Amino acid sequence: VLGEMRNWLGSARAGTCSFRVLGAEQSLTQRASDTHRFDHRDEIQGMAGKVQLMKGDEAKEAAIDILFDIYMLSRANFLVGTLTSQIGRIAAGLKKAVGYPPAAGSPP
Repeated sequence: VLGEMRNWLGSARAGTCSFRVLGAEQSLTQRASDTHRFDHRDEIQGMAGKVQLMKGDEAKEAAIDILFDIYMLSRANFLVGTLTSQIGRIAAGLKKAVGYPPAAGSPP
């Protein structure tokens, strides 16, 4: 997904806006999300349920991935989506609580 987003937005401009695509390619949490299937009722579980089953280095890598996601999402000027993800909700709450200064050109 990251590579696709870079191809679409990497050099895009819209008026005075420019876009940057940041992230880790093929992280453990991305691979776990890629296998998430909503059409199989017995397989529906969020990232927390998947991480709970991990051990050792895999669990450590997942924790680092999740903290990176929370940090990066909390720094975003715009979050688009339903925020059904616990990670997304934490990031949005962190942004609101910390009150990062808006980037130049951000709406109020």
